[in-house]
Amino acid sequence: LDNDTSAVPRSAQLLGYAGAIPFIIFSVVIFIANTEWRPICVVSLRTYAACIASFLGAIYWGLEMKSVAPSYKGFVWGIVPSLLATISMLLPTMIGLALVTSVLWLCYFVDCLNYPRYGQGHWLRMRLVLTAIASLACICLITIV
Repeated sequence: LDNDTSAVPRSAQLLGYAGAIPFIIFSVVIFIANTEWRPICVVSLRTYAACIASFLGAIYWGLEMKSVAPSYKGFVWGIVPSLLATISMLLPTMIGLALVTSVLWLCYFVDCLNYPRYGQGHWLRMRLVLTAIASLACICLITIV
């Protein structure tokens, strides 16, 4: 894990951490809101998690498109998170939340293996924090669904 976060642009850090706000809000609201709001929060959080998983895969298309020697494997991996995230939306709520949580962690572990090869290891600390926040929010919902 590359601990040099100084190479991560400040604007990306702000936007990245701001992207965690919906995870936090939906998981908190689920515990304090009236029961009529809970289904909306669950669907919203699961949908947002699926979108984030798709985004994490799409990063690989950008990395490969910039590469002098693009890798077929990078392009293939780039679509896997969105396919799994879509499946997570079609499953019963608890299973879908568990799947999308697993996809977020799978993306992180794939990034740990590949980001250094792309010279992007400095993003991994922020990725770990954001993955932990997102997955904890999903796990909180699994416990009450």
